[in-house]
Order: sequence, then C-alpha cells, then structure tokens
Amino acid sequence: MKLRWNADTLRALELIYAFRSKCDPAAARSFVFRIAEVTGRLLTLPTSGRPGITKGMWLLAVPGTPYVIVYRVEGETVDILSMIYTADREDIWNWGEGVVCDARPRTQAARRRTANRRPARS
Repeated sequence: MKLRWNADTLRALELIYAFRSKCDPAAARSFVFRIAEVTGRLLTLPTSGRPGITKGMWLLAVPGTPYVIVYRVEGETVDILSMIYTADREDIWNWGEGVVCDARPRTQAARRRTANRRPARS
C-alpha cells in the first residue's frame, strides 16, 4: 500500500504546525506525529475509518484533536484528500436526513455556545 497526500491538505498541515509551534513547539510536533501515526495506520487497515456520505470516501477521527481525515482507497493507494476541523461543525457525523449518531442530551450552555457561533469561513 502507498499513502498519497493531497498538496492542499499537506500545505494546511504545515500551516497548522507553523501556527501552533509559535505558542508551543512540543505540542505542534506532537500534533503532527499524531496525524502521521493515524494516517500511517491506514496502510495496514485502509478501511478502519467510517464510510463517508459520498461513495468511496472514508472519515477517520484523529484522537485528541478536533480533526477528521477524509480519505479514499483506490487499489493499493490510500489518498488523503482533506482534514476537516470539526470543533465548529456538529453535522460531520450525521448520516443522512434525521439520523444523528451522537444523541446525547445537550446542556443549555452548549446550546448557547452553538447558537452564538459564527459560521465557518470557506
């Protein structure tokens, strides 16, 4: 198996590292190592993520971070397509209309934070 990164995704990872390393270089290195460990695991377990809404796409949560890796498997190649920052997106794990995987009751404080949150910039 081969691991192939999208150039934009790799550039985003570099920017995240540069931004985080200004405050805490050790945490920035740890973050990049965690991403490398999780994506490296895809070489032996390519379907270890969750199937995405789009056919052929997979989602893999990065433990300890608010990021999800979007990837696809084509033959002997795992293509890393994107990294999604999920701290401001509650709908990432929703599968279809009306299906919510995380049905935990939310507190009033959590509802207020969500209502006051600005939409993500594209």
